[in-house]
Amino acid sequence: MIIKMVFSTSEEAELSDYLKRASDVYFGLSPREVRKFAYQYGVYLKKVNTYILDRVGNGGS
Repeated sequence: MIIKMVFSTSEEAELSDYLKRASDVYFGLSPREVRKFAYQYGVYLKKVNTYILDRVGNGGS
């Protein structure tokens, strides 16, 4: 199985810091919410192909 890295090391660190802050504010995040934030961050950075994910209904969920 080949795993494709979506985020650079610095982008991953930035996302991790944001998720930690959001978790503190919202008293924890579910795994689904973490995936949604990561997806939205990937879209923001134009690193995620949203067409396929949105077509099958998995984009951000």
